[in-house]
Amino acid sequence: MVVSCNGGSQVQVWDVRSPNPLQLKFTAHGGLEALSVDWNKYKSTVIASGGTDKSVRIWDLRSITKIDQPIAQSPMASGHIRGPTPLNELIGHEFAVRRVQWSPHNPKELMSTSYDMTARIWNDESDERARFLNSRVGGLKGVFGRHKEFVIGSDYSLWGEPGWVATTGWDEMVYIWDSKRL
Repeated sequence: MVVSCNGGSQVQVWDVRSPNPLQLKFTAHGGLEALSVDWNKYKSTVIASGGTDKSVRIWDLRSITKIDQPIAQSPMASGHIRGPTPLNELIGHEFAVRRVQWSPHNPKELMSTSYDMTARIWNDESDERARFLNSRVGGLKGVFGRHKEFVIGSDYSLWGEPGWVATTGWDEMVYIWDSKRL
């Protein structure tokens, strides 16, 4: 299974073993561009997406249903998907979210980077609470703000201490920092 996103606000889930590989397609960011998507490493049906609407959205693919219509009449081979409601929406960035990534060490932690020159560490609490929509700080664990330009790349360390991350931006800087110390 592969997940992708596009400039039309769409998130797609693909099964590359299938003759009709597109399995799900849904609008993720209200018609604005979806720029990044990532699977949760611990929960196989949960993904996060980030987009130009400045939000990080958490989705459970089990809650997304296909429209009840024959596949042959569908505009896509595998069926068209209704715009679902996210499990959670993490709001706090001032500009588009360029990258989202789940932590390989903690099933509830994810990082987002943005054109607002920050990287943010979030705690997804959608298991405990249905959602905390429109919360300006809900779930925010910390903000890394040393970049002087758009933050466009990030990665968690797999070999160092859990919590070590690297971020890079248009300022041509790479920062290595500990997300647990924000």
